[in-house]
Formats: sequence, C-alpha cells, structure tokens
Amino acid sequence: MQTFLVILQEDILNKLQNSVESEEVKWQQKLKSAEEEKKKLEDKVKQLEQATSSKSEVSLVKSRVKVNLQVCYSSHALEVAINTLS
Repeated sequence: MQTFLVILQEDILNKLQNSVESEEVKWQQKLKSAEEEKKKLEDKVKQLEQATSSKSEVSLVKSRVKVNLQVCYSSHALEVAINTLS
C-alpha cells in the first residue's frame, strides 16, 4: 500500500512539475513577445522623434530662407530707390 502511495505521489509530483514547466515556457514566450513589441515601439518612437526633429529643422531652414529673401528684397528695393533718386 505504501508503495502505491509513493508511486501515486511521484506521479502527482511529476504531473505538477510538467505543468509548472509548461506554464514557465508559456510565460517565457509571452515575455519574449512583449520584449519584441517593446523594441518595435521604441524603434517607432525613435523614428517619430527623428521625423519631428527633421520637421523642426526644415521649419527653421524655411524661416531662415524667408528672412534672407526679405533681406534680399529689401536690399534690392533700397538699391532701386537709391538708383532712382540718383
């Protein structure tokens, strides 16, 4: 009888161990999947930050070009006025 109980206990422990190991594998897969998703999202954030930075730089360059054009037009208008008065 005791042998039967020992075998039964060992069988229960083996099943429990297999179940725990199976759950561990499932959670490791979920963790790996979550880490991969995190990496993808971090990469996307970097891309968006770079795009935003590029947009800001483009806006800054456009502003500088606009100011330079205004200065050129003003200089040209001033030159025309001076030539007209001369």
